[in-house]
Amino acid sequence: MGFPEAAARSLLRLRPDKPPEQEPEIKRAKKYWGLAEQSGSYRTNRDEISQSEPETLSLPTFQNFLKVELRPRQVDALNTWESANRQGILAMATGAGKTITGLACAASVKDLDFIVIGAPTNEIVQQWVDELAHRTTFRTPLIATGGAELWMEPLFRKLRLIHSGQLPRERLPVVVVGSYSELSKSRIDNLIDDAGGLPQHSLLIADEVHATGAAVFRRILRNDFQFRLGLSATPVRLYDEEGTELVLEYFGGVVYEFTLEQAIAAGILCEYEYHVYVTQLTASEYVRFQNLTTKIARLYNSDEEDAIAQAKLLSIQRANLIKSAASKLAVLNHILSDHPPRRGMIYCADITQATRVSGLSNLHLLVVAPNF
Repeated sequence: MGFPEAAARSLLRLRPDKPPEQEPEIKRAKKYWGLAEQSGSYRTNRDEISQSEPETLSLPTFQNFLKVELRPRQVDALNTWESANRQGILAMATGAGKTITGLACAASVKDLDFIVIGAPTNEIVQQWVDELAHRTTFRTPLIATGGAELWMEPLFRKLRLIHSGQLPRERLPVVVVGSYSELSKSRIDNLIDDAGGLPQHSLLIADEVHATGAAVFRRILRNDFQFRLGLSATPVRLYDEEGTELVLEYFGGVVYEFTLEQAIAAGILCEYEYHVYVTQLTASEYVRFQNLTTKIARLYNSDEEDAIAQAKLLSIQRANLIKSAASKLAVLNHILSDHPPRRGMIYCADITQATRVSGLSNLHLLVVAPNF
């Protein structure tokens, strides 16, 4: 059937003055559905794929991934990490810009497919999410801090699409930011394996990297991460030689260091003094401490893995006993009397201790208790 002449003339009147400079975009979203739907037991959400990911984006480069200018020390750290085959730990003092440096390292990797950023607490996870939004042009990350239904299935689909080569390069890398407690769960390991493993060009960024040496978090240290970056002001784990060695070996050791002294000299941190106050355990606390010590010694003399694991748990209990010693509250009163602060921060062992400390003074003190 011939094309009607009247219709042809109408189309010619609407034509542009110049020919197109590139081929028109082909809508690809529907092509993804079948692949994801055939992949295991994870549900799919077609709207999530077709609506949340724009069809056209310019190919990112280092320049338009990162929206901030690096300082010389951050450039040095980046260059050192690159020279170490993009594996290593950056031991940078607080305030030296570890987060920005980590994002710069990620932005420098050409054709990166997948980024996992781990942190010990949800608060630090949120800091990374904020920095990603304000300092980079990376795509909005999946946030792994709970509510698994909100991020596990999208993660599974995205990994499958990467492996099939059907996720356009301009939509990469896929970024996941999560807490170690969430990312180290066996279900995440299984999800990645079910999706085909990590993509070839995958990067792990471990903030407060020493935390990954804890037995409960080590599952995140997968061997199929091609690129590995550890960040910490203190990469050595106190009283845990085994955990420290594991972290150093996995990440390839400390490749760059910006020390506390250098940070003070650069005006990033101020000088400070240590004043040591000694406390004692109460009679009941001492008895419990001795009992725990006896059990730990007996378990460490065993060659069984379960016994060693139990000894480590008891060691944590013993450490917590010292941290929360009742006599510390009385000593704190002396400290505040000897060194009355206009402002200050007090770190506590737990919520119970933090609550008691909060009632000691009306000064402008920030009382902090851990949440993990």
